[in-house]
Amino acid sequence: MGLTEKERYESMSASVSDGFFSAILFYLTSTFFGAFALALGADNTYIGLLASVPLIFWTVAQYPAAKAVDRNGNRKLITLASLAASRLLIIPLILLPTMHMANPLAFLIVFVSMSSFFNAFSNPSWASWIADIVPANIRGRFFSTRLRKYTAASIIALLFSAGVFTVFPKTDLGGFQLIFSVGAAAGIISLYFIYRMKDPGIESAHIASASSIMYFWKNRAMRKFILIFFVWQFGVTLSVPFYVVRLVKYLGAGYEWVSFQVILMSVSMLVFHKTWGRYLDRFGSRVVLSLCALGAAFYPFFWLFVRAPYQIIPIEIMSGIAWSGVNIAYFSYMLEISPSQKRHFHLALFYIVFGLAGILGPLAGSSISALSAGSSFLGFEGLEIVFFFSWLIRLAGAVMFIKFLDEIAIRQRVRASYVFGDLMKYGQKKALSAVYLTRSGSRKALSATKRRLKRVNMEKVSNAARKIKARRPSGRRRQVRP
Repeated sequence: MGLTEKERYESMSASVSDGFFSAILFYLTSTFFGAFALALGADNTYIGLLASVPLIFWTVAQYPAAKAVDRNGNRKLITLASLAASRLLIIPLILLPTMHMANPLAFLIVFVSMSSFFNAFSNPSWASWIADIVPANIRGRFFSTRLRKYTAASIIALLFSAGVFTVFPKTDLGGFQLIFSVGAAAGIISLYFIYRMKDPGIESAHIASASSIMYFWKNRAMRKFILIFFVWQFGVTLSVPFYVVRLVKYLGAGYEWVSFQVILMSVSMLVFHKTWGRYLDRFGSRVVLSLCALGAAFYPFFWLFVRAPYQIIPIEIMSGIAWSGVNIAYFSYMLEISPSQKRHFHLALFYIVFGLAGILGPLAGSSISALSAGSSFLGFEGLEIVFFFSWLIRLAGAVMFIKFLDEIAIRQRVRASYVFGDLMKYGQKKALSAVYLTRSGSRKALSATKRRLKRVNMEKVSNAARKIKARRPSGRRRQVRP
């Protein structure tokens, strides 16, 4: 049935607002489930289960969710119903500290898993819906705006949570109840903005068949990429759930440090998204992915030497810089190597593999942690051994990105080291200009400098043009007399 321009604009505006409140929901709930479990008495094995079991439900939901869109066709109804169910399941978690249950940790993992399933069930319908609302020629600007609002909301939410945990004692579960309540309220508000969005309608969705699976495996570039990415993602998720354990349980940090940790990474990612996007357009996805994956690989290695909470500050900043490039580049590379007529199927299979790595990684990490309890390996103990193996597997994945991936859309063929050197020069220029601009009257001086440089450049161009013209032979040929 289509949308009018007014309906399209209002729907896009409502989607941006939905992203703002969804970010508050996520960063006041999911970010703190691990810390909440620790406060309830969870051990390292349970933390690994809490990270992996909900992801099993998330992965399982992908195909039936796509099938529901194909059969029903009402993407708005499916999105609203599944997200409402996911967010209402947070309410029992808010009440959990007051229930005085014999086994609250089992209750926690069941409800988090159910919430994850319904949240994932909304993904195919929402992605298809928003793609039909936003015109292709402005998707970059739209999603950039939505991402900025999302990141701003995440920082606000994390600052709020840090303030809450500063007021509440570490042993008081009331702080978790408060931030979960605010997060759930933000989730309900985001449903209102989703309700305001208009659905232009959908034809019968294409569901991949067994022949599509064979077609997928014939795509050599996608097959290589997805297998290497599985190794990389397994190395990442091997240690992800245990940084908060290391921070709170072993370094004695308060829960406000959990908020501060994510804030540091979020801010540095926000600052560098534009920079990595510029390099990606100039040099291609493979170079950016290789360079940033290599930088992100060293995150667990640096955590091996953390002995106080404040020491994570430079690590989180550097990690945010690297991950901002990884997140942009791997998705862009995946779009480049997948044919348009099969792209939705390639993306679905990629996220299934993404989910499998997320399931197996935390389970392997918790197993390593349990087996290494009371022993040492190369001088490392406990969670340090998990971080060590995470570093090695990430490093192997980054090296495979460098060695085996082919650049599909060549912009300018260069080595990753060239991009790194150019990035350093870019950073120095930014730093110098920032210092210069703090002086009084410096903005006028900078503008005057730019005008002088422009005039000098124009003079150089004019002089070069005159020299070329002087060397060029005359338009008329001389008449040679007999």
